[in-house]
Amino acid sequence: MVISRARDLFPRWICVPFRETVEGEDGTRKQPDLALIDQSYREWWVVEVELAHHDLLNHVLPQVGAFSTGRYDTRHANALHRAAPDLDRDRLVAMMAGEPPSVIVIVDSPSVAHMWRPRLREVSVSLGIVEPFRDPGNALIL
Repeated sequence: MVISRARDLFPRWICVPFRETVEGEDGTRKQPDLALIDQSYREWWVVEVELAHHDLLNHVLPQVGAFSTGRYDTRHANALHRAAPDLDRDRLVAMMAGEPPSVIVIVDSPSVAHMWRPRLREVSVSLGIVEPFRDPGNALIL
């Protein structure tokens, strides 16, 4: 759902599926869900899309820990390029060699924000809420 509405949710970013394994500094290996790439390749975000019923301590924090401390290289640039061939591969490689990405967790309900936001902030991870609803005609709205 997030990818299908990415242009509305992230209008100044290129949203790309991103499933390449990232190894954190502690050796934990995790796969993110998406990447958001600045249209000028100046910065980027690793995105983890979560359900509010998932466990913060045992599920979410280990994932974002790997994404926050991981090293990104040509393998990751190639994965982004495979997912979105219109992206400039050389600029992706240069972006990977620069500043590490920011990390954001997108969750489907505000009900966990009061618990998740402080813990995520401690590890420099942002929290976004994209809550799905159905309109009277049963169309999905976010």
